[in-house]
Amino acid sequence: MINAEPKLRPCPQIVSSLEKISEGKDTNGIFMMYVKRHIEKCSHCAEALDALTCYQDAVKQAYKETIEQGEKPFTDQDLSNLLDSISKPA
Repeated sequence: MINAEPKLRPCPQIVSSLEKISEGKDTNGIFMMYVKRHIEKCSHCAEALDALTCYQDAVKQAYKETIEQGEKPFTDQDLSNLLDSISKPA
């Protein structure tokens, strides 16, 4: 099956700043002003920022709903597996 969804292709010099902007962190400074201007003009970076923001909002909403229903968002085993994967790089 062919994946018909377009791939996100933000500009390499902007990638590391997209997450900061999507979370509203550290958006002051000359470089971040340049990044914001770049995103306004570059459709690739704007699409990537929109997708990242949408993804983060969906994760936050799912987490909120899970907590409201009294469920754990992840098990102790999930945490253990995560810690193992972090401490043992591939």
